[in-house]
Amino acid sequence: MPSPLGSIFSLLDTMKRNLTPRGIAGTAERTGQNLEAFSKKMETAEKGDKQAQKEVSEQMLEQVLNMSPAGIVVPARNQIPKATIDKFMNELRKGKAPQRLYEDFGGLYYDSVDKLVKEVQSDAGVKLNKGAIRRSGPVTAMHEPTQWVDLMQNKTKLDDLLDHPDLFMMYPELRNVNVVSDVFNPHGGFFSADSSTIGLGATRSEKAMTSTLLHEVQHAIQSIEDMTRGGNPGMFYQNASRLDDANVALRNRQNDIRTLYDAAGKSLSDRLNDPMWKALNEADRQLSGVATAAHQNYLRLGGEAESRAVQKQFETGNYQQLPLSMLADLTGPRLASPDMVAPVDSAPGVQALIDWLLTAPAHQGAKP
Repeated sequence: MPSPLGSIFSLLDTMKRNLTPRGIAGTAERTGQNLEAFSKKMETAEKGDKQAQKEVSEQMLEQVLNMSPAGIVVPARNQIPKATIDKFMNELRKGKAPQRLYEDFGGLYYDSVDKLVKEVQSDAGVKLNKGAIRRSGPVTAMHEPTQWVDLMQNKTKLDDLLDHPDLFMMYPELRNVNVVSDVFNPHGGFFSADSSTIGLGATRSEKAMTSTLLHEVQHAIQSIEDMTRGGNPGMFYQNASRLDDANVALRNRQNDIRTLYDAAGKSLSDRLNDPMWKALNEADRQLSGVATAAHQNYLRLGGEAESRAVQKQFETGNYQQLPLSMLADLTGPRLASPDMVAPVDSAPGVQALIDWLLTAPAHQGAKP
């Protein structure tokens, strides 16, 4: 696949800016050349050496185009000398900015939730094994009909799906994690430590599948390292099933009033101005706010924020910025556990609203 040399140089320049120093070294090793020799070849090619141009364009292009940076977050103690970690902590205590420390120490940062120095491990060679996936469609997967990427088989092993040598060298136990097809999963994926299983929903591209997979792999690492985990919005409810029943009752009452007004030949405007319809709409707004609060708290879980930061770095290729600083949707400090905040449905006003929805007669107050 021919491409102008300028595009190659631009891609490489972007990669060198975005990868951490350790990631650059790893990239050079995996392309079979050291970084210095590769840089010299680029310089020679830029000066017009025909042979060097040919070598760069034909031998390196496919590798360059396949270099999709991906990072996992691991405890720094796994690979970084204690003296380096101690120096990092000393600089942190002196007040050095976390972003500057991250740059100076090649991807190290202090996680205040886990109280641990962590390292972003860049890996420019990560990719999906083509033989383990397929593209099918059109299929409706929670949204409009679209082509989607799925597993070739309903169940496979992680090392059969993901080409990530550094990951499996560091965590060989991850090789045998089961990966199962969960096509209509509205959340994209899941990780179960109990069954050592990752589930993947339908995705629109290989990049999207890789992003979801890396998110779930990070949850697996959190389990192995006993770091703060992720979770789900249901962890932030006092009584999720009762809230579900209230939502069902709300929909039923809205449907009953709609039917009542239609049978009486009343207009839409008449129904919208009915005090009971307005009250139900307000109840709908409040219950939606409860669900939003639960979802926001879920996003604040330490492990969930970390896994989403891993995705963000992969999707943007930006490894120069502190991972967690890239998450613009955090509405408060990260949480070590759901117990750090009150259940979102525990407020007296919310409880009174649920009681009303579950006990009031269906047509109470409706006057078509």
